[in-house]
Amino acid sequence: MKPLLTFPFHMEIKWCQGREGYVTNLLLGLTACPTGTCLLLPFLYLAASLLRPCLSFLSVSLVTKNCPSWASLGEVNFGVKIFFALVEYYYWIFILGIYLGIGWIALVYPGMAAKFRIDAIMSELKIGIEDGIVGFREVQVLQVLTNLFWKFPLMQLLLGAWLVCEVIALYSVIRLAGTLPLEIFTYFSLICIDGAALIHVHFKLLAVPCIASLEMFEYRKKMPKGGSRWFRRVMKSCSPYQLKMADGRFFDKSTALVIWQFVVDRVVMCLIM
Repeated sequence: MKPLLTFPFHMEIKWCQGREGYVTNLLLGLTACPTGTCLLLPFLYLAASLLRPCLSFLSVSLVTKNCPSWASLGEVNFGVKIFFALVEYYYWIFILGIYLGIGWIALVYPGMAAKFRIDAIMSELKIGIEDGIVGFREVQVLQVLTNLFWKFPLMQLLLGAWLVCEVIALYSVIRLAGTLPLEIFTYFSLICIDGAALIHVHFKLLAVPCIASLEMFEYRKKMPKGGSRWFRRVMKSCSPYQLKMADGRFFDKSTALVIWQFVVDRVVMCLIM
């Protein structure tokens, strides 16, 4: 785990020092979306535990008596209510903190560091410096570290959890919009927004280094005679960056659309049942 965190960090410091604008609005937006949820969701659970203790998904509902409806205040000691509210609050801070740590630092950041390194190599190639291609070895090392960390079954568990949550949330928002309490509807709506952002933005970011490396290989074909003999031999020993899904496939530019189509198909299937 440590090399996966330190290696891309040193790559960014080395190759992005002095550059401006390499942190795009897409990265900022992706960071802001889950961060906003991580800040809002624990407070929602805290408030719901205090004001709506009969909501079935709250742990305080297990000790609350006389709950004719979800909106009922029930009968529960105020001290017990405070205790369970704080438990819910800190539990979700812990869970969402793990999500940010694994989903961003260990998944997206290495790929973005690889993209920055490939951009630096491309800049050198465009001005005729072929020696810069040896820097692609760093990208290959980073690819190996990332794939070793996300090997089976961790990647499948992460993708499966995201997709199941998104399908359930979309189904609940569409089918049960008029019957769900406001608190639960808000909760599912947040999951829908974050899930869609993860699929359409997060997964596209995971494919960015793959696309950049393919563009680098295509650029070689446009070089006079494909570059020097040494350069061609080095390029033949390299392969495009691929973040694997541990089942033989990898993230490319079509992955986000394929996964979103999968989610939509499952939601439609649930709606017509």
